[in-house]
Amino acid sequence: MIDKDSMIKAFSEFIEKHFGETQAKSEPTIEVAKAVDVEKRQALFVALMAHKDETSFDLHGDTYDAEEVEKACHSYNTSCMKTNLGHVVMVDDNVCSVIESYIAPVDMQIGDQYVTKGSWLQVWQFADDDLWQGVKAGEWSGISIGCMAEVEEIE
Repeated sequence: MIDKDSMIKAFSEFIEKHFGETQAKSEPTIEVAKAVDVEKRQALFVALMAHKDETSFDLHGDTYDAEEVEKACHSYNTSCMKTNLGHVVMVDDNVCSVIESYIAPVDMQIGDQYVTKGSWLQVWQFADDDLWQGVKAGEWSGISIGCMAEVEEIE
């Protein structure tokens, strides 16, 4: 079993490596939607945004239509429903878990973030005190689906 300090260190190194200052300057900044319910220790995240056309894209320059996002969400819901921290370590319900995973039925506003119909949303339940404090402090502001995909070049 991995201890909490090792997990936090591994996650911090992952974040610095992939989202450190050098990379942040070269990529466009896109806000990540997050809503926090402090009393329930739950946070709502956009797992994957559905794009209406090829003029909008994610942090990696990729675009996904609502149909592909729905396929990814349903595959996750039927085959996985597991969480991990920073693509480093799988966690159990004593740390955090996904308690809702669904497709946005309409265009909506979550805080300051516009979310398009067909986007994939997840509600996470946080049991670990330190991790929850990090969510409230904004240290955990989004999630990644961390999956494999077939890439199609759009011209």
